[in-house]
Amino acid sequence: MCDHIHGYSQEEGRSYPIIPLCPLTLKMQKDYKELLSHCSQDELALYAGQFMSIEKSIVEQLQE
Repeated sequence: MCDHIHGYSQEEGRSYPIIPLCPLTLKMQKDYKELLSHCSQDELALYAGQFMSIEKSIVEQLQE
């Protein structure tokens, strides 16, 4: 379930900032810094994988 207005996603009963496809606002930057500073390495790997997947998708769309 995504709350696009506030830029948050709910997964497994836990809210976390979704990876935006636009420049980050200052509040979102602060939220990401706080989120990442409290993540386990497994969670960081998950977020990095999501980011890389989005980036790959954007590159593929631009190449078409």
